Amino acid sequence: MPTRTATCRCRQLRAICQGEPVRVSICHCLELEGLCRPLGRSVLISGAVAAETTTSLVPLGEHVLRGIAAPFTVFTLSDAEAGASTAP
Repeated sequence: MPTRTATCRCRQLRAICQGEPVRVSICHCLELEGLCRPLGRSVLISGAVAAETTTSLVPLGEHVLRGIAAPFTVFTLSDAEAGASTAP
């Protein structure tokens, strides 16, 4: 079974997986990072990632991201999830 390494463009996330990929995607973390301050959020999540998670998310609408033609649907963590992710 082949082993593959997936790396985020910002290099802050790396995953090693076995087997064939179910989906191959492009990371948009650098583009989303530029929206954190204007939206007043420290964590932003793309619609593609939101569609694959069971975590409670808050929709923030569609936003234009640098270098991407179509508006991008953006989510963030609910206050409960954000607090849980920073708990010791």
